[in-house]
Amino acid sequence: MFQRAAMIGFSSLALVACSGGGTAGGIDAPVDNGTACEKNPYGDCYPTADLGTNRAAFSSSTGKRTTAGSTMRNYKWQGFKAGALDRTTVTADLLQTRSLADFYDPEGKSGAKVLHLVASSRWCSVCAEETKNYLVKNADADKAKGIVVLQTMIDGLRQGVPAEVKDIDAWAVSTGVFVAGTDANGAALKTGNMIFDLLLDPANQNFGPFFDGAGVPWNGYVDVRTMEIIDYNVGFNPNGDAAALKYVGANPPKGT
Repeated sequence: MFQRAAMIGFSSLALVACSGGGTAGGIDAPVDNGTACEKNPYGDCYPTADLGTNRAAFSSSTGKRTTAGSTMRNYKWQGFKAGALDRTTVTADLLQTRSLADFYDPEGKSGAKVLHLVASSRWCSVCAEETKNYLVKNADADKAKGIVVLQTMIDGLRQGVPAEVKDIDAWAVSTGVFVAGTDANGAALKTGNMIFDLLLDPANQNFGPFFDGAGVPWNGYVDVRTMEIIDYNVGFNPNGDAAALKYVGANPPKGT
């Protein structure tokens, strides 16, 4: 079952993918038929040519492309968006709809270069370690480099039980994705800030074509200029961000 060891620089812990039972992953759930114009925040239509799941092939030393990756479909989720969040009443009303089109940036207006996609489950201890000790700790530095994180949650506390609002709420607090404000006495408040998007993907409905949801975490990297799939793998690879940035820096946008 999908296991890949990865030594993490912040500790001596070798993280491998958590493995559940043999439950199959989710189904391919594209949000359109490949022809609809779904716009990014700047009014550009999300690309619909060459949709698929193929990752790019490139030199590990130079980052130079040998084969372009597919364009990732414009998947959609609901969950907690990066930024201000009031957790006073945790219900479905807190959820916002997010899609990959929100991150598509062909003209570089946002300053982002790479979208780092992470699929996790609440039962997965490796997922928690990756989130707390890498994604959260490096969020500011990664953002400055042009890396934006979007994390999805497949299961709740048990493998095969789809994640709910309560699961992403508990995850956000326990891993530090949610940074609570404090009152005059230093006590934590229910209001605060989400460091990055944390979204629901019950039963792995979106990323099912990429991996079996019983093995997590899954990490993927997308070039926001074209939404080309740079790479993805099951398990945590601490070198993934650097390799994806090198790829974007070494190559023109796909198709040019």
